[in-house]
Order: sequence, then C-alpha cells, then structure tokens
Amino acid sequence: MPTDLLDRLRTDPGTRTFGELAQERQWALQEIHRLQALLAREDAARSRYAERSGKRDREIPETPAKQVIQPGQFLSLAEVTKLFGLSRSTIYKMQNEGRFPKSTRMGLRTVRWKYEDLIAWEDTLRR
Repeated sequence: MPTDLLDRLRTDPGTRTFGELAQERQWALQEIHRLQALLAREDAARSRYAERSGKRDREIPETPAKQVIQPGQFLSLAEVTKLFGLSRSTIYKMQNEGRFPKSTRMGLRTVRWKYEDLIAWEDTLRR
C-alpha cells in the first residue's frame, strides 16, 4: 500500500472506495496549503534579503555597540536571528533540511555560524 501522497494519487481511482478518494483529496488539499504557506514565508524572507543585498559589512540591529561583522567572524544564534529575521526554530529546521548553513559546535552547549557561510548562502538565494 503506497504511503506517499503522490503514489496514492497515481493509483487507479477505480480500485478505491469513495471514502478513500475523499481522504486523499483532503490530504492533497492540506499538503497544497502547507506548501503555499511555506512559499509565502520564503518569498517574504527573500524580499527582506533583497532589501539588504548591497551590504557586505553588516551591522547587527539592536546591539549596544552597533557591532560591525567582519569576515572570518563566528555569529551566535541570537545574532543570526537578528541578521536574517528568522526565528530559532526556523533556522534549525532549515539547517536539518539542508537549506541553511551548518553550525559549528564551539562547546558543550554553544554553536556558531561562520559569517562567510551565511553570506554564501544568502547569495544563492538571490540567484
């Protein structure tokens, strides 16, 4: 029995009951709404990145000293969230899906992201 939505939809509808067809239709509708929401979030994120696209040395917003980020610097999760406007959970989810640069473990409970990796990732979004 296929468990993937597309496999289920490719199966001959003449072999399934009306209830199964109705469930698959609902399943497909939920998946379409989920993907539309994901695209809308990514479009919003890309438009935020496009607004800042000309800057290479960035200022991290809301820092007391208006720290300028230098190449070779490692950024904390708080700095990355402020820099890109993404939440912690979104960053980790995208990282697990391979859509965000991997962090570097600096200690038992400390991770950092390399600034160059983040800029390279951002450049791939603009293409």
